[in-house]
Amino acid sequence: MILKITIIFIALALVLCHAQEDDNSTLLEERQVPGDNPCNCYFKESCGCICSRPISWAQFQILPQNFQPCRSFTLALRGGQFHSFPADYFYRVGHVQDFVLDVGSVSFQYLNDPDGESSPYNGVTFDVSAYLRMYQVSVGRRWNWGALYWLAPTSANAYCEIQVVQSTVPVLSVDFGRICQGMVTVVNVLSSGLYALENRVFAPFTKLTELDLSNNRIQDMRRSYFSYPAKDLKIINLS
Repeated sequence: MILKITIIFIALALVLCHAQEDDNSTLLEERQVPGDNPCNCYFKESCGCICSRPISWAQFQILPQNFQPCRSFTLALRGGQFHSFPADYFYRVGHVQDFVLDVGSVSFQYLNDPDGESSPYNGVTFDVSAYLRMYQVSVGRRWNWGALYWLAPTSANAYCEIQVVQSTVPVLSVDFGRICQGMVTVVNVLSSGLYALENRVFAPFTKLTELDLSNNRIQDMRRSYFSYPAKDLKIINLS
């Protein structure tokens, strides 16, 4: 009798175990972007979503359901037409060591939600690095960089690098200096139609080491663009 009861309990345990695995599998499937899914979202020590083809506005809006804290977070977008990154878009990312945003061939009206009461990066902090790359990105109305202030470093050793290539950036406004609360070491804005810089645009970047504005229409650099002295700035390229 005792042997039969033991066997029954073991069988029930195996059934429950398999059921739990099925539930977890279903949960992950539900967290993927529905339909013809060009996005691969992964959940390990590193996490994030890699979208290899254009996605719709609806797919873009539900992508954050797949975000979570991990050691290194990455969001890569390849194509799409969106209004902006909505308020609290990256909120679920929370605290990470490294944050990567890699956007290519995307059109926005605004880079970040101009009307939201909260930044898309609200609640996101990083210990080591943040890397922001925009390739062939067009923004119809305004590159409102200021919302990136809330992509926040946790220490004086953390740093942020920015690369904008073949995008439509006619002017770098003073709110560009708010990115990552000024903890920016590298700025590359290349082949993007840039013709004007606002005064003090780079002034908050006291740790800036490299500035490359090549293949634009910027002819010279003024001291008023920078913090003074810009003692760490080693590379300036305008060619």
